[in-house]
Amino acid sequence: MTAIFVAATCPQAEVWGFDFNPAHIELAHQCAAEVGLTNITFVEASFADLAQQPPLDLPAFDFIVSHGVLSWVSAANRQHLVDMIGQRLCPGGLAYVSSSTQAGWASLVPLRELMRLVASAGLNCSDQMVPAVLDLLDRAHRWRALLHVTPGP
Repeated sequence: MTAIFVAATCPQAEVWGFDFNPAHIELAHQCAAEVGLTNITFVEASFADLAQQPPLDLPAFDFIVSHGVLSWVSAANRQHLVDMIGQRLCPGGLAYVSSSTQAGWASLVPLRELMRLVASAGLNCSDQMVPAVLDLLDRAHRWRALLHVTPGP
C-alpha cells in the first residue's frame, strides 16, 4: 500500500513495489487499477531474488523504502535486503529501512508523547512542532546538567 500512496501522491515518479507474496501483488494490482495509477510497477520477488537479479533486469532507484520488514524476516533475508540496496540504490540515493517493533521504538515513545503535547498546545504543523520539541529537549538536557542529574542504568 505504501507504494500505491507514493505513486498517487507523486505522479511524476516511477514507483516500484516488491513483495514475495503473490496475493499481496494481486491486491496491489487491483488497487492501482481501481484508482487509475499508471506510474507503478509491481514485482513478485523475494529479497534473495532481488539481490540476485542481473543489473539490467531492474533500474537503479533514487529512493528505497523498507518499512517494518526487518522485524519479521530472517537474518539471511535481512542480508539479502542490504545486498539489494547496495546494488540498486543510485549514488546519492536515500534508503529508509525501519523496524516496527515496540522494542525498536521504545526509546522514542517519550519523544512521541512530547510531540503530542506540543501539538495539543497549538503547534499542529510539523515544521513548527519539530523545532519546538527539539528546543524543549535541548532545554531539558541543559536543566539536567545544571541539576547534576545522572542518568539511571
